[in-house]
Amino acid sequence: MTCKRHQSGGWLAAYGVVVLGMMLFACDGDVNLSGDPNRQREAGFQLVDSGTEFPDGFLGPTCANASEEATLTPLDMLLALDVSDSMNEGGRWNAVSAALHSFASRDDFAGLGVGMQLFPQREICVSSAYEDPEVPIAELPGVQPDIEEVLAKRGSYGAGLSGGTPLVPMLEGVLTVAKKRAQTNKKRKVVVVVATDGAPDKTCLARPDEGLPNNIDNVQVVAKQGLADEPSISTFVIGVGSGLEELNLLAKAGGTDQAVIVDKGSQAETEGAFLQALDDIRTKATFCELEIPRPAVNFVIKFDRVNVDFTYQGNATRFTRVSDSANCADASALAWYYDDPEAPHRIRLCDNACDYVRQHLGGKVNVVFGCAAQVF
Repeated sequence: MTCKRHQSGGWLAAYGVVVLGMMLFACDGDVNLSGDPNRQREAGFQLVDSGTEFPDGFLGPTCANASEEATLTPLDMLLALDVSDSMNEGGRWNAVSAALHSFASRDDFAGLGVGMQLFPQREICVSSAYEDPEVPIAELPGVQPDIEEVLAKRGSYGAGLSGGTPLVPMLEGVLTVAKKRAQTNKKRKVVVVVATDGAPDKTCLARPDEGLPNNIDNVQVVAKQGLADEPSISTFVIGVGSGLEELNLLAKAGGTDQAVIVDKGSQAETEGAFLQALDDIRTKATFCELEIPRPAVNFVIKFDRVNVDFTYQGNATRFTRVSDSANCADASALAWYYDDPEAPHRIRLCDNACDYVRQHLGGKVNVVFGCAAQVF
């Protein structure tokens, strides 16, 4: 078999780290697909002409791969920060605040969307009280002054911190904000990052808004619902302190496997670890999700005939498609799945594939259309 290459677009360096691209190949001799709808169907895509109807043809031995430039999905991070009394202990708030100053001032984070909500709010047990962020999501560097202003208001020693860890009503409200942002900015991915030094406490066991009582089981219910909804919102968790193993349950329910526990001896070490946690979350959330580009020449993609290849130093690895995130752990190979199997917009890498890509910076992720998919 010979393959004839057609280029439609070029390579795009995403953040200068991982190169994402698409190519067009025609296989099985000199296949001319420009005027034969049946051959286009055999190849796994259609070239749409005005007034043309395409019958259901068979998927024969020929395959052809149509592709375009792909880009990483722009990211928005909505930070939910614990400002309860206990955050004063051991200089935790000072460390978190200093880390956020550094994070917001990074020149290489330009274009990253950041918003911020503090908890508990005055109406501590009412979810709607958390739907008005202290800093609405906007892109860096433009949003940096707003972040700095809110941090300054809290004071260098955590002035104004109050009690309680109402994770259930807080997460309900914050996920509502994140979902609205995602609905009105469909080209961006929105995630929630909860930073706290405690699990749900006895605050808000009986709520005035008649919502779920504040406990570890119910915060998992809320996080799972946020992940299952469309648009899907993942919840990352940073635990600031020790004895916070319960927060792993929240992270897993939110689709991020486990919490990052920042438990360091000194304030400076905690600051550095918190900053690193934020950067790791940014990286994971960014490199694990890819926009599916639409070929510029009006090809109709057959989503059951899509493959994801990763090439590093000339060695190509084909990732395996699984049906959804729940099946990532069962896949024996590096794997991926669609954000919505019925109407895909994005390709999501399973953790093993995402880690592999991040460990091989400078590699190329190619999304290939047309040939039989490698499926688990």
